[in-house]
Amino acid sequence: MGIVNDRGRYCRVKRVPKRFAGLVCGANGKPVSQVRQALHTDSLQKARVKAARLAEWEAMPAGDSGSARRHCKTERKLAQARGISFHPVEDLTAGDITILVNRMLTLAEHGRLTASPAVTGAVLGTVPKVMPTLPEVLNE
Repeated sequence: MGIVNDRGRYCRVKRVPKRFAGLVCGANGKPVSQVRQALHTDSLQKARVKAARLAEWEAMPAGDSGSARRHCKTERKLAQARGISFHPVEDLTAGDITILVNRMLTLAEHGRLTASPAVTGAVLGTVPKVMPTLPEVLNE
């Protein structure tokens, strides 16, 4: 599973989750265990970028405005999909300014901001911190 070269073109291969087994069917109408998404490129570097964007889109619906914990986890996944570790904005602004500028540049293409607000918040660390749950505190 992952990025696969198929006859000179790259595609993204994902396993169908067990809870959807039997619901996802192929062109022949029979259930499939994996799904391929064409990335429409013959460059591995471009394929990785496109696959990361697809991962961002998949992580976005997981955000639930009613659940701060789930929202925070989603933002971390969005940042990781771009190959960036999540850091709160306070830490980013207190550190080296070039790191913050480089993060901003990953959000733009050809001088224009192309990332969604959710991705922008994830990369720039504007998601508020959530307090740990009681079991998490006890485990530490």
